[in-house]
Amino acid sequence: MERRSCCSFLMLFLLIAVAVSVWGFTRMQNQVTKKLTVDLEDSELQEKNTELGLKNFDIELQNMLMQMDITLTEVKGLENEMKLITSDQEKMAKEAKECQDLVVTLNKQITGIVQEKSDNEGNFNATKSKWTEQMQALKKQLEERSPVCAFVKKLNASGLCS
Repeated sequence: MERRSCCSFLMLFLLIAVAVSVWGFTRMQNQVTKKLTVDLEDSELQEKNTELGLKNFDIELQNMLMQMDITLTEVKGLENEMKLITSDQEKMAKEAKECQDLVVTLNKQITGIVQEKSDNEGNFNATKSKWTEQMQALKKQLEERSPVCAFVKKLNASGLCS
């Protein structure tokens, strides 16, 4: 019996060892499974966060593209406005230059007219002075008795000379 009891004891020992090994293996598998489940859940959360981040990035990118389109439209509008303003400015500069040239021409003409007026006034005053002298001389002659009147009195035409 000793042999049987030894065998039974050995069997029992082996059975307990196998049971403990299976229990330990199962427990280790459960821990590994729990760890893998947690890791999987973490990975899924990270994937969801990454997806949300990409969606947010895509939304932000779309917003930025829309803002860029709006800004480009505004820039084109401002460029067109600048072209109009530049064109107007060039026209105004050309008109100002023409006006300045006209002012210079008119100033030259005015200078010529003033000079001509001055010359005419000088000639008028000289001619007036000569005429005044002639009128004075003629008045003087009228006031003096003419030698012709003495001759006319002799001819009996006294009505002509007083």
